[in-house]
Amino acid sequence: RYRDLPMSPDRIVAALKKARQSYQEAAG
Repeated sequence: RYRDLPMSPDRIVAALKKARQSYQEAAG
């Protein structure tokens, strides 16, 4: 399953940033 995803560093960093931002918003 993960093998299908493009593992480019830029995409990984962007995903991490988005996840962290959404987490901080949820945490308030």
